[in-house]
Amino acid sequence: MVYGEAFEATNGLRSGWSYAAEGTAQGSAALDPTQRFAAAQLPSMRLGFASGTGAVRLAHRGMGNEGLFLQAGKDYEGYIWARADTATGVTVALRDYAGASVLASAVVNVPGGGAWTQLAYTLTPTAGTECVGITSDPDVDCNNQNHFADYVCLKCNGELSYTILSAPAAVWIGYARLEPGTWGRWAGLPFRAEAATTLQAMGVGVVRYGGSVGASVSWKDFRGPLWNRTGLGRTWVRGAARAGCRAEMCARARRASSLARCIPVCTLRCTNSPDTLAHAPIPLALLPMHSH
Repeated sequence: MVYGEAFEATNGLRSGWSYAAEGTAQGSAALDPTQRFAAAQLPSMRLGFASGTGAVRLAHRGMGNEGLFLQAGKDYEGYIWARADTATGVTVALRDYAGASVLASAVVNVPGGGAWTQLAYTLTPTAGTECVGITSDPDVDCNNQNHFADYVCLKCNGELSYTILSAPAAVWIGYARLEPGTWGRWAGLPFRAEAATTLQAMGVGVVRYGGSVGASVSWKDFRGPLWNRTGLGRTWVRGAARAGCRAEMCARARRASSLARCIPVCTLRCTNSPDTLAHAPIPLALLPMHSH
């Protein structure tokens, strides 16, 4: 649900990230190349509250700033990797920005001392958010939708936010994640359940994921924890946020142990023979949770 979760894309509407201050708060949100995170060594996002009263907020509305579709009473799970020089509380919230209302919130405490710490949260909205189809909107990047006559650009009211309520304080965020709870994930993996079941019902057995870019990157770069993978220094437009494992690559890996390493970029099923692929209607690549 978060696009640019390691802040690879921070330019304009496409990234979905934005900064806001309330009251007399003086602060900022900006990439800090002096504080790099994990194996990717990408600059982290510094959210600072220098002076005044009120709050400073870093908010995310998904790819293209379209907003997040949230369902009432359903739990959403996530975490951030963050650091702070002085212990700082950060309020994590799901908001209906159109109605300026908080649907769910939790406080995570970033310890002082400067060490990177993973902080988890679970948020259950008290109400859902609405989505409407639009032809154009100055606040949404529809990515040249006129190229396709049947393309519908969406605008939803939901956003994920990280807020500091008192000054002086600063936190650095290296990675941010939000996804549906187990109710909305397929087989416990970070894939959208509705996408997987729809493809299965259609009898889809192979999905070409990544296109020609798969020839320039290796699926081996996509093993291990999502937040600790090597950064490619690339961002994509709609449909996919990262590439690296094409269906062809997976199909050429002959042993089940090699195939398993494609997860979560590619998912497939083997027969009892480690050298044979089962022709089951299960997608080799599913939609990642970078869109609603």
